[in-house]
Amino acid sequence: MSLPFVSIIIIGHNEEKRLAQSIESALHSFYPAHKKEIIYVDCNSTDRSLQIAKKYPIKIVSTENETLPPGAARNVGARISQGEVLHFLDGDMILERDWILKAIKAFRNDQQIACVFGKLQEMDPEKNVFNKLLNLHFALQPAGEYPSPAGGGTYRREAFDQAGGFDENLHSGEEIDMGYRLRRLGYRIVCLDTCMALHDADFHGFKHFWNRAFRDGKAETLILRRCRNLKEILSRDYILKTDAQLFLATGFTAAAIAFKAFQILPVLIFLPVTLILRKSIQYNKHISNWKLSVLSAFFLYFNKLPMFLGHIYQTLSKR
Repeated sequence: MSLPFVSIIIIGHNEEKRLAQSIESALHSFYPAHKKEIIYVDCNSTDRSLQIAKKYPIKIVSTENETLPPGAARNVGARISQGEVLHFLDGDMILERDWILKAIKAFRNDQQIACVFGKLQEMDPEKNVFNKLLNLHFALQPAGEYPSPAGGGTYRREAFDQAGGFDENLHSGEEIDMGYRLRRLGYRIVCLDTCMALHDADFHGFKHFWNRAFRDGKAETLILRRCRNLKEILSRDYILKTDAQLFLATGFTAAAIAFKAFQILPVLIFLPVTLILRKSIQYNKHISNWKLSVLSAFFLYFNKLPMFLGHIYQTLSKR
């Protein structure tokens, strides 16, 4: 059986630090050269990104909008692509050489799979605590079926087009929304138990971490508004498993303080402490490092606070 033609679409804005590595990883991936094309979509970079890209035998599209949402930039590349299969790669990522072949194999084994993605690995996990925690999160990500892809991923062209491509109005969470629409069409999304790409999160500190989570919370609110009924909302386990727990704990704690019912505060505090302890135990089984396990579990739930505030902000703004 012949291999399908694959389009590897790279997007970036001011990615001169990693772009050459990203393009070369796509060019040198273990897939026949005549069966793939590489497309770079540049979002009005002001650094040397375009000059770097022009050194390679790839298609280049330059947009004039530096704030173009990731989904919109990916759609630009998809529209000029020829592939039966689309792989989306960010300019700060390095594709694993055998990933495309593994993705194609997964598609052939199950016609209902619309998208496959894999684990990411941070290039510099020791840079700061946030990079280290993100790398641990990637490492412990289980394989299997998911409600949405993450970190790019590989799509059947037919399914991608049926879903209408990425939502071009979302500045975050476009993959969550895509997963929602693909599953409505009866497709499945699967995470493979293998590394898909190296990733450079480039966290600059706590403020950067907070702002990303706040932005994600705003995007989740926009996506939730599109649910047609309670069943669809409840199917979004990536939101409810942690967000709902935080909402309840925060809401009841605020009510207890407002009504001076301080005697029940220990009971309310018990919920997040129990959740953190439970997750810490799960992490420690894999890494045998209690300090890192507790820290990772804490930030997993603490991350929901700026997301929660993003939910509130977007709800009140009514946009």
